[in-house]
Amino acid sequence: MTLSYQEAVDQITGPNGQYETHEINVDGIDYTAFKGAPPTIKVLFDLTRLWGDTEYLVYENERYTFNEMYARADAIAAALSQRYGVVKGDRVAIAMRNYPEWIMTYIGALSIGAVVVSMNAWWTSEEMAYGLEDSGAKVLVADSERVERSHQYCNDNGISTVGVRLG
Repeated sequence: MTLSYQEAVDQITGPNGQYETHEINVDGIDYTAFKGAPPTIKVLFDLTRLWGDTEYLVYENERYTFNEMYARADAIAAALSQRYGVVKGDRVAIAMRNYPEWIMTYIGALSIGAVVVSMNAWWTSEEMAYGLEDSGAKVLVADSERVERSHQYCNDNGISTVGVRLG
């Protein structure tokens, strides 16, 4: 028996399906959500800690296990909260190319309740200034090229800058 596309979708997202969905309301807006999904992305990332020494991330000749990646993410979280005073609800901007530190910063910031502002790495200085101002970022975590583009604005506006792979 061949199923149509819609029949296949209905089968896996319907009652008792592997990806069963249901309706939820968030701040007065109705959404369709997966019934068995973790309640937050932080919980999802915490579940992946169980993979321990399994290889997680490869960048050029660098390799990171789940344990190594989470150790770094936890260190970033500690630095953001202890050194830079980031608390739940603060905005942490990330502006860098696809370095491993991007996901480490993302997970670290989320783990302390920060709101991550993912900035386009191709933005000009003016576009970065707009993004930082519009988002209300307290801290910018950026690679050397993005630090250079945003340094003056961050300096003038009291936004702490954390550099990644500067040398």
